[in-house]
Amino acid sequence: MRCIGDLHGRFKAVAQHLRQHTAPGETLIQVGDFGLGFLPRVEDAERLRELDALLGGARCGG
Repeated sequence: MRCIGDLHGRFKAVAQHLRQHTAPGETLIQVGDFGLGFLPRVEDAERLRELDALLGGARCGG
């Protein structure tokens, strides 16, 4: 199990780190606000799509 702190919107750096350092099947728990909720909803929605693209299909640990 791996806990991830507040991302402060650094989605690409976090995704790269997870791909390099997370074991297959490892559980990830993100705490914090992802860096979301501070911009208009339209911009936050775009950021969520970016995060989904980076993490949703990414295989960690290999």
